[in-house]
Amino acid sequence: MTNFAIAFLFSSVLFLIIFVLFSILNYKNRFKMNYDLRNHYPYELNYEMKFSDNLVGNLAICLFAASGIAFYTLFDMKYTNGFLLFDLIAGSIYSLALMSFAFISLNKHLRFHLLVVLIGVVLSFLIPFSNAMTLFNAYKTKEEVGALVLAIFNVVYCLIIFFMMMNPRLSHWADLKEEKDKDGTIKYVRPKFFILAFIEWGLILTSPLLMVMSLFTQILVY
Repeated sequence: MTNFAIAFLFSSVLFLIIFVLFSILNYKNRFKMNYDLRNHYPYELNYEMKFSDNLVGNLAICLFAASGIAFYTLFDMKYTNGFLLFDLIAGSIYSLALMSFAFISLNKHLRFHLLVVLIGVVLSFLIPFSNAMTLFNAYKTKEEVGALVLAIFNVVYCLIIFFMMMNPRLSHWADLKEEKDKDGTIKYVRPKFFILAFIEWGLILTSPLLMVMSLFTQILVY
């Protein structure tokens, strides 16, 4: 089933690209302003819109999630390794969480939105952690150098997610930047990097990397 998993990996990347490009173009045409991934939330691509108002982008993000679920379901059909079985369940939930970023409004559903982000961040840590444990076990039994190298890559990814979660700026995720006009008027604008929005996009855009690491974990283990 590895070939099917690879096919769904590539389709996931394709649908992700379509989602980003078409949604941003739709946003620019609708609001006559630029969309910046660094300080705009994914759900703002659908702000005050119906599903059909961003039809191509929304269909693409739904198919992106479906491809992710199919990938994690098919990449290890033996279901004999506990860590990889965890990847199947966690990866499917992770794919749904990433899709939800594009639809759950932070303004209307604050707690639910933050809960989904928390689930996404935790799973983005646990999936590579699970991969690393699988690979370390494989290295102990088979002395496969490739398994050790890939395990290190997964650990590094875990550390990046861990330090991101420990970032003190997260406690001020909603803070705006104060600016003063020439006439002395004070206004509040989004900072160049809006930490929570930046994290959401980071999780979405790096999700194919997690899939690649999980796929190679399965290949090296078996």
